Amino acid sequence: MNNSTVWKVIAIISRLIVAVVFIGAAIPKIMHPHEFAVAIFRYQAAPYATINIGAVFMPWLEIVVGLTILFWGKFRDAAATITFGMLTVFTVAIASAIFRGIDIGCGCFSVNPHAQAVGWLSILRNLVLMALTAVIFYDAWKKNYSTPTGSLP
Repeated sequence: MNNSTVWKVIAIISRLIVAVVFIGAAIPKIMHPHEFAVAIFRYQAAPYATINIGAVFMPWLEIVVGLTILFWGKFRDAAATITFGMLTVFTVAIASAIFRGIDIGCGCFSVNPHAQAVGWLSILRNLVLMALTAVIFYDAWKKNYSTPTGSLP
């Protein structure tokens, strides 16, 4: 197996993992927007007036970036950039809750407040997802902006 083939496999696996995580995380939030709004509220980090709009908008954005990462190569770099930004915000919110001693459910994959508490494992998971997203971005950027000879403009 040459380096090019290994890179392609790594990029495909990264795309699958990130897309499945984001799409899978969005489904319970879409099904239970009120409970997700409560999960956001418990972080005590967002202005009260933005919580409901965030609870409605964010899961749909997760679905869109997940599907774009999977199926729409032309915009994959943009979707990866948005995904990286979302993961950064999520990670900062989790770290803030940990440092402030707020014992809450993550709200990441379930709206049940007792499903998964915020913790260092949540931060580690997000950092791994951020690394996979960086792989997706680089692969998409390389494909979208490389000339046929392989050199960048």
